[in-house]
Amino acid sequence: MNVAARSLLLLSSLLIAGAPAFARPDKRLAAMTPERFQAAAVTDEDPLEFETVISTERGHRRDRAAKGTIDSHVHLQAAIDRKSGATRYEVRQELRYFGPRRAYHAVNFAAEDGVAQTPLAIARHGADMCPNAEINGECVLTKTIAFPVEESLLRQLAARYGSDPAAGWRFKLKDRTGRDIDGGIVPAEAAGLLLAVDAYRAREQQSD
Repeated sequence: MNVAARSLLLLSSLLIAGAPAFARPDKRLAAMTPERFQAAAVTDEDPLEFETVISTERGHRRDRAAKGTIDSHVHLQAAIDRKSGATRYEVRQELRYFGPRRAYHAVNFAAEDGVAQTPLAIARHGADMCPNAEINGECVLTKTIAFPVEESLLRQLAARYGSDPAAGWRFKLKDRTGRDIDGGIVPAEAAGLLLAVDAYRAREQQSD
C-alpha cells in the first residue's frame, strides 16, 4: 500500500472513531443542508470527456477567508467514468493571496496515531496580477489545489449531519515556504454531493 492510500485509510479510521471538529464555520455554511447542496450541485456531462463531473462549488457558501489569504473557497468534486461507473472524489480549494508564490505540495490531517499526510493531486498556479503603472502593492496570486478522498470517508462524514451538522473534519495544506492553510468540510456538503452522485447513478441505470 503506498503512502497516499495508507494516509486515506488512516483518515477513514479516524472518522469512524470520531475526529475533532475543525473551527466552527460561518453561520451561512453551517445552515446549509444536504438537500440544498444536492439541489445546487452542478453536473458537467461534456460529450467530449470520458468522465461526468459533479461539483458542490455553486452550493457552497463561502466561508471566512483562510488566514493569510484574500479569499479561499473549498468544495467537493466527483468524477464518474462513463463506461465503468467508477467514481473518484476530490477536495478542491481555490486561493487568492498576496505574493510571493507559494509552493503547496501536501495535505496533513489528524489520524489515530497522530498526523497523516498525503500528496496533492493538483497544485496549479493561476492568473497573477502584479504591480504596474496602474496597480501598486504586492502581487495578487491565485492557486488551484486538489487532493483525493475515498467515498467511504465521505459517507462516514455525511453520517455526522444528524448529530452535529458543523462537526466536519479538518486538513492543513502544507507550503514549502511555511505559509500553511487550514481548511475543512462540513457533513452537509459531503452528504449533498453523495445524494447528487446517487441520483445520477440511478438515472443512468434507468436509461440503460
